[in-house]
Amino acid sequence: MREIGYESVTLMTTHYVINSKNDYNEYFEDMFKDLLKIPILKWMVKRNLFYLIFINSVKRFDIFHIPLHGFVLRFTWLKKWESQLIHFAGKKVIVLPYGGDIYRYSKIHDPSLRHALILSYPGPARSENLLEEQFNRWVKDADFFLPFFQIDSVGRWDSLPFSAVVIDCRKWTRNIPLGGSDGINTTVKIIHTPNHRGFKGSEFIINVVNRMKEEGFKVELILLEKRSNDDVLEAMRSADILIEQLIATAYALSGIEGMACGLPVISNLESDYYTQVFRRYSYLNECPIYSASPENLYERLKELVISPGLRKELGIRGRKYVEKYHSYKFAQTFFPKIYENIWNDGKNDLITYFDPNNPNSYNNTFSNSIE
Repeated sequence: MREIGYESVTLMTTHYVINSKNDYNEYFEDMFKDLLKIPILKWMVKRNLFYLIFINSVKRFDIFHIPLHGFVLRFTWLKKWESQLIHFAGKKVIVLPYGGDIYRYSKIHDPSLRHALILSYPGPARSENLLEEQFNRWVKDADFFLPFFQIDSVGRWDSLPFSAVVIDCRKWTRNIPLGGSDGINTTVKIIHTPNHRGFKGSEFIINVVNRMKEEGFKVELILLEKRSNDDVLEAMRSADILIEQLIATAYALSGIEGMACGLPVISNLESDYYTQVFRRYSYLNECPIYSASPENLYERLKELVISPGLRKELGIRGRKYVEKYHSYKFAQTFFPKIYENIWNDGKNDLITYFDPNNPNSYNNTFSNSIE
């Protein structure tokens, strides 16, 4: 957003192992570091740090992009009134759930997804009352709410993108052509980058690749876990196929990165319960993900392994799809529309912004791919 003139800041509590500290702009711990150096003020600042960060932030910023947990007052006794305080200051809130803040496990339609979440993230199963309270508060109070593909027991959305994850397509690109290996005469490299194996269905992937090896196919599985983004990018540039996830009906960051690098991507888009609304009223029909579940992964993967031409076609389509729906250009087009919406009391309704039946939708008016 800074590229098109916004003062835009990522304010973080911490960062994950796959990132470096410099990937983000500011951290809570650094906001008042000068005051913390003064002994007489150190105790007072530490004791009231979250309140001070909140006051500083509402003075500096007009629009807050937050998860369903809320902003910084979620760590204080004022959490129930955080939305009112932000609005009292004349500011706006866009809520963008990430997963752990919106999935109330007992309300998930797909029991396999519920099980996969419990395998990898057991904590939220014990704190569902708190999650439900946060969910109800912010679904009601958000100026703009975007649940994306996480639609289980969600009664509100203000627009219908499948995902609003964006990446720098100038960085995530392939600098050598996709290989022509066929898995019979030459080896096909398959990459998988799970953060948690249970949630991604990694064991199914490992078993299928081992089965193919036992049957004589030349395939190699590159399994990258808790590695930096730079390591993942380098591996994707030399791989032939990316398998992202097999349990949740979705694609996520790894799949987007793989498509940007021109890889054919396997992920699970099998369930009409989750996908049909996005095919009818959004852009999912344009998505070139090669859909597979644990039950049909062997057949789907085999098709890609022995078909370098198909892999190339899917890679080209995937790159174009990311440029259209997951690039900086996408964010620079979509989010200003949201800002216009929330500052004008919703007068520019965005509920049909991605509707393929709307001749003025983003889908039907996008142009100028990114080189």
